[in-house]
Amino acid sequence: MANLNDERLQEEVIRKGWPTIAPFAFRRYLERGRGGILIKVSLMKLADANNNQLQIDGPVVYVTSGDVMRGDVVLPEGIDKEFQAYNPEHEVLFLFDDGVGIRTYRGKPGDQPTPKEMHAQKTK
Repeated sequence: MANLNDERLQEEVIRKGWPTIAPFAFRRYLERGRGGILIKVSLMKLADANNNQLQIDGPVVYVTSGDVMRGDVVLPEGIDKEFQAYNPEHEVLFLFDDGVGIRTYRGKPGDQPTPKEMHAQKTK
C-alpha cells in the first residue's frame, strides 16, 4: 500500500488531481480570498489500480487565514506568509498535514494550465 507521507506521492496527488483541484482552488480564491488546499494525509486512501495508476480518495478542504484566526482550523504559526506569497492565478498552495506537521507545496505541474485558465475552461 502506498504512503502519502512520501513527497513523491504528494507530487503525484498534485499532478493527477490538478484538473479538479486547480479550478476548485481558483473558484474558492474568488469567493473567499487567498488560501490553500488542506489535505489531511491520515484521511486519504490510496490504492494501486490497473495500468500503473494510483487511486486516491479523501477530503480536500480550502482554508484561509480567516479560518485559522477564527479557530476553524489549526495550522502552524506563520502559515499566513504562505497564503500571501503564492500567485492564485498561476499557482495553488497545498498543505499536506500528516498529523505531526505540515508540508507545503506552492506551484503547478509544469505543463498544466494555470488555475485561472482551468477555472475559465470549467465555467464556459
